[in-house]
Amino acid sequence: MDIEKVRSRFIKHFDGKTGNIYMSPGRINLIGEHTDYNGGFVFPGAVDKGIMAEVRPNGTDTVMCYSIDLKDRVEFKVNDPVGPRTSWARYIYGIVQEMKALGVDVKGFNTAFYGDVPLGAGMSSSAAMAYYFGEFGVVFIALILFLFSFSTFLGILFYARSNVAYLFGDNWLSQTLYKVLALVMLFIGGIAAYQFVWDLGDVGVGLMTIFNMIALFPLAPKALQALTDYEHSHKR
Repeated sequence: MDIEKVRSRFIKHFDGKTGNIYMSPGRINLIGEHTDYNGGFVFPGAVDKGIMAEVRPNGTDTVMCYSIDLKDRVEFKVNDPVGPRTSWARYIYGIVQEMKALGVDVKGFNTAFYGDVPLGAGMSSSAAMAYYFGEFGVVFIALILFLFSFSTFLGILFYARSNVAYLFGDNWLSQTLYKVLALVMLFIGGIAAYQFVWDLGDVGVGLMTIFNMIALFPLAPKALQALTDYEHSHKR
């Protein structure tokens, strides 16, 4: 990684003064993705890709960040209760807030950084397979993802059929429309950016929660009656 690349951008985009430069390697998990911060077992390893940053206190309560790769600058207050809207800057904001929660007296600082970790690819089990096993790892992960998507799609078809029939009737039009919708969602999930896919999933979960809450009111008397009938039959 190029120290001068970081230093020249830091001088250009801030007050011309230099700070301290730090470099952190990326890591991959052969096993244990998302268990590391839950106290589970992991099998990580450092790789030859990472991120380099120059940091310098600026004597204010404002954090000023410049992403060299994205050519984007974001500022936010240390005590801002909301934080920046830009996704990459929210990681820095989150670190600041966690340090404050631990009792660290965080002050404003300037930072410019860049990295050669693949953007959007993640450094997870899939990246680990590709890193250690080359093309075989890529093919293996692709096959696993295909089987996962296929089994998920089949599960949606069978799981949703009874719900669609209950809401709209067991007719050709309603049954076909929900299958087409499932195919469209599967296609979008395969080609869209991962952030958009996760956001879309969050919207779906939110809508499902709202619909379930609404359905509780008309279905509550029937559910209670079914419970009462079951208890009576069980006592017999």
